[in-house]
Amino acid sequence: MRAMGVLVSSRRVPPIAFAHRGARAHAPENTLEAFALALRLGATGLESDVWITADGVPVLDHDGVVGRVRRRPIASVDRADLPDHIPSLADLFATLGTGYELSLDVKDPAAGIPTVEVALAADPTVAERLWLCDDDVDRLVSYRAASPA
Repeated sequence: MRAMGVLVSSRRVPPIAFAHRGARAHAPENTLEAFALALRLGATGLESDVWITADGVPVLDHDGVVGRVRRRPIASVDRADLPDHIPSLADLFATLGTGYELSLDVKDPAAGIPTVEVALAADPTVAERLWLCDDDVDRLVSYRAASPA
C-alpha cells in the first residue's frame, strides 16, 4: 500500500490475537470467565457479538436468544431478566478494564450507538481499540454519530 509515495505495510505489528468468544475451549463462551481467561492466556483482543436488551443495554452473546424451552430474543428481555452468564458490555469493561482490542459483531441494528456510548463511558480512548463489524456499511458509518473515532 502506498501513502504519499511511501510504501506502507498493511500489516499490524504486532498482530492482534483475538480470542473468539473468549477462551471458549476452557470456559463457557461469551462469559466474563472466558474473556478473562483469554487475556491471561495471552490474547491481545477479545471478540463477541453484541445485542441490545429491551431496556437498551448492550450485552454479549452469540445466538441472541435466551431460554431453553421458550426461546426469546434478547431484544424482548430486560437486562435484569437475562441469565447471569450473559455479561453486559459495561460488565466486561468494569471487570477487565479496557486495555485490549475488542471486536464486536453488531447483530442487532439497535445495538450500534449504545455500544459506542457504553465503550466511551468506560474509557474515552477505547475507540482506538474498538472494532465494530456490521453487515450494513451505511449503518456502520452511522455509528460515527456517537464517536467520530
